[in-house]
Amino acid sequence: MINKQQCDKQIAAYIWYYQLDHQNRTVAARECSDEQLITEGWFDKAFLFKAYKKRHNSPVAVYIWFNVTTGSYISVAEDEFRDKQKQINGYAKKHFQYYAFTRLQSSSNSYQVPS
Repeated sequence: MINKQQCDKQIAAYIWYYQLDHQNRTVAARECSDEQLITEGWFDKAFLFKAYKKRHNSPVAVYIWFNVTTGSYISVAEDEFRDKQKQINGYAKKHFQYYAFTRLQSSSNSYQVPS
């Protein structure tokens, strides 16, 4: 069971759908308002997972990037690709979303929630 202190460290991540060009976008809670996303044409919000607001022992920072040419979004872990590489490929407007786990617990193939 997760106690209140652990919940305060977590943030929900949702997936939104954009029908005009059939895109999905991952959005962390409080990253932007539901009203803003709906106004921009996003809908069909669904819960994906819980992430962390603050760095712990093993999590890695995840950033969202926007491609100005295609109008698409990607969520990328820090150091997954160099920023320069993403910029060359048309991505800009990088901003922090949440912290995610970097590895599975080897014995159970599941993630452990740090206490």
